[in-house]
Amino acid sequence: MGNKESRPATPPTVVRTVYRDRPAPPPPPKALTDKPWREEEGIFTQQYEQQLKDEMETQFTSDRVKKANILLLGPIKAGKSSFLNSVASICKNRLANMALSGEAEASFTKTYGQWAPSSGIMKNFCLMDCMGLEREGHGFNVNDACHMVKGHVPRDYKFNPVSPITPDDPYFKPNPKEEDKVHCIVYVVDAEALYGDIPQELKKRIHELQSSLNDLGINRVMILTKIDKLCSKVEEDIANVYRSIKVKDMVAKASEIFQLPQNLIYPIKNYSNETRINYKLNVPILLALGKMLNFAEDYLETHNP
Repeated sequence: MGNKESRPATPPTVVRTVYRDRPAPPPPPKALTDKPWREEEGIFTQQYEQQLKDEMETQFTSDRVKKANILLLGPIKAGKSSFLNSVASICKNRLANMALSGEAEASFTKTYGQWAPSSGIMKNFCLMDCMGLEREGHGFNVNDACHMVKGHVPRDYKFNPVSPITPDDPYFKPNPKEEDKVHCIVYVVDAEALYGDIPQELKKRIHELQSSLNDLGINRVMILTKIDKLCSKVEEDIANVYRSIKVKDMVAKASEIFQLPQNLIYPIKNYSNETRINYKLNVPILLALGKMLNFAEDYLETHNP
């Protein structure tokens, strides 16, 4: 046996784990602006709500009609009927259900409905509700819009999505009175849906509606609904509406799509899961209603019978 040179054993490899502090995750994006992007000083109070209600009773004056006719237009599920119910709730100071509303895939409203209280703070109003805009061949036919504005469509008329009303229709009113005509149009748009991508077909129908109304010279206002679903801070407290960055962005987006100035776009929350009247919810709705009355009065002053 030969002698072999002995060698020291190879020491085992030692793995050292160095623990370092992980970098802190970036802060979540701001939900609210430091200052309100729209004037809000002292408006979310019961006193201001009552002031708006008091103004509502005397805000509209015209020697041509007793009521301002306000037509609600917009896509299905946007909240048109819910807005009408919310206005009625403010008027009655309790939750009211004057029109069917819901989240169905087709328009709940099939006929030309009108709500015109004879007394109370909304006595100068007549809110008109119709079918919602849907894809081609369904829902409200945009060709009916001009006839509605001009007063040719009678109350409770049942809409036909495929065939609009014509002068040959037995229900067509050939010689409407001023009280039959529309004095202000309100676009009702779902802010949550606007946050995503509006289908191209619906955009096309919106532009068709815009084109059909442009020549009539009628004033238009927009309300953005469901803003509580768009922003959790608004869901917590509606008084955050004019500081919400998401709501501000949606006002800008709606302005671009519908070609309306941002100061004519009113973000609101309709009554939905509430069981009592809430003065904070009422304030944005009352602000929008005040603008509608002003615009209806302006239209009557500048357009001859």
